[in-house]
Amino acid sequence: MKKKICISLLSLISIGMLAGCGANDFNNMKTKVNVSTEDGNFVLPNDAQQIVVSELRTVGGKTVPYVDNNPFASIGVQIRTDAFMNNDRISMEEMEILFEKAAELGVTTVEVPVQWKDVEVGDDKWDWSYMDLLLSYCYKYDLKCELLWFGTNMCGDTHSYSTPEYILCDGKKYPKLDSNRAGEFWSYYGNMWFMDFTNENLLEREGNAITKVLDYVYLYDVINGQNKHPIVAFQVMNEADCFARFRLSEKKVLSPTSSDPFEIMSQAEGWDATVNAYNRYGLAAKNSKYKVYTRVNLAKSVDGQIWNGGNVNNPPEWIKRIYNQPGIDAVGDDSYTKSINDIKGICYMFGNNLPGNFSHIAENEGKYSNTASLILTALSQGAGYNLYDLVTPPFFINHGAAAVDQGICTLDIETMTLTNRDHFDMTASIIEGVKKAGNEALDFNKNGTNTDFAPFNCKGDGCLKNVDQTININNVSVRFVTTNGGVAFAIRKDNHVNIYSTCAGEIYISNANAASIKTGYYNHSTFVEEESLTSANNFHVEEGKLYRVDYNSSSSIGNNVWGNLG
Repeated sequence: MKKKICISLLSLISIGMLAGCGANDFNNMKTKVNVSTEDGNFVLPNDAQQIVVSELRTVGGKTVPYVDNNPFASIGVQIRTDAFMNNDRISMEEMEILFEKAAELGVTTVEVPVQWKDVEVGDDKWDWSYMDLLLSYCYKYDLKCELLWFGTNMCGDTHSYSTPEYILCDGKKYPKLDSNRAGEFWSYYGNMWFMDFTNENLLEREGNAITKVLDYVYLYDVINGQNKHPIVAFQVMNEADCFARFRLSEKKVLSPTSSDPFEIMSQAEGWDATVNAYNRYGLAAKNSKYKVYTRVNLAKSVDGQIWNGGNVNNPPEWIKRIYNQPGIDAVGDDSYTKSINDIKGICYMFGNNLPGNFSHIAENEGKYSNTASLILTALSQGAGYNLYDLVTPPFFINHGAAAVDQGICTLDIETMTLTNRDHFDMTASIIEGVKKAGNEALDFNKNGTNTDFAPFNCKGDGCLKNVDQTININNVSVRFVTTNGGVAFAIRKDNHVNIYSTCAGEIYISNANAASIKTGYYNHSTFVEEESLTSANNFHVEEGKLYRVDYNSSSSIGNNVWGNLG
């Protein structure tokens, strides 16, 4: 595989660098990419222009991602390629079915790890075969991907499955911290240590690897001549907050700066190291030629601290400190809860109570039967939502510290057959509905608890079979009735409302008069009509169709969306 990659790069050079490959990439190329067929190294030309693939923008009180200058609904699912390779011995080639299944689910992104060890296989020696396959699957199945950087701080630990051997072996240049975890073996991740996360050699070397990976994405996208921009976000480390919050005390990590050789590292010292690493690695991503927004996932960061009576708490100061780093664009929570009320509160906390942040549920179990309701709850608060995971690696289930099966699918490893859980189709349907709503699903009014995005069947645990629910959205009231189960949403904008349901049901409009009813979908902000229906305030909705109702209304009736969640 590595030899094939080098040949493709050399072919690029031999045809004059594809002079017409795109104005934002290699236009007016005067220099060449220097490629080594021995170590996989490459150097981008000095005149290669940085492209901005994604960024966060705040509009109407909400901060959302923009990808290629268009607002982007972030609904993702994680694929743990690292665990399948390390533990189940499933090759990346065999994992193509997982990307095909993610496309069937219809998510807007897949969250996929890239282990440092998988790309830098020796000191400045590179193997791009993993990245080639990942990017090829994104191309083939028309998927956008968020790269998850699995480096020296993975859930607070350093482990041998993701860290290059040359880093682990050179204790003088890249020192480790003394602790009760030194050399401990855990079947999930191999031998475990804690690197000295303040070490400048480590920060520079790992930051260089991050920049190199994104520069390779830049080069790959140009080589293939499509400029599809498959990577849209970069997650800086993975639950690295665990180091300062838990590992210091759990594993008795010793301070490298104390005159007392037996003094446990203080939490303040642990936070200094962790926050600095977040910033350095985030800046390393931003310094690449392929620029995307950076985000951080935090491990159940506000568990039990969401609500203060009926009000949502502010996020803890340590979360604000991470968010305020120049290298970090967004912070999100790995919530692991099926409580609609808590998802509502977390999304509000990370959005309204952390101004300018892209609020998102970074991980939440895919096995929850009310996943569709949880997604709609997050979206109503202007937040993103990621499922953990598509399918749980069998080794994790059978040999882990605890039996876990968190996927929206299950896998028979003997036959490599995937089976959908019962709520897979409903989840896929609601994602399809959000896609049909286009920019309307993002560009709606939200001011505090007042939102023009109304989810139905998101009370209690959601996903009830019999639903009769009325929600007021400022100047229009929408009642949704069904005996078929499923969830629905209504999004008000100007003098029209978009309605979608995962099942057949009845809609009743009040405090307004329907002027026209059409089915169709949005191409970004433009509605594409498929069918025109007879105007009526009461009408039947079919499953999987988006209805646009233009209406006349003269009075405000307030908004009770917030009270109809959880």
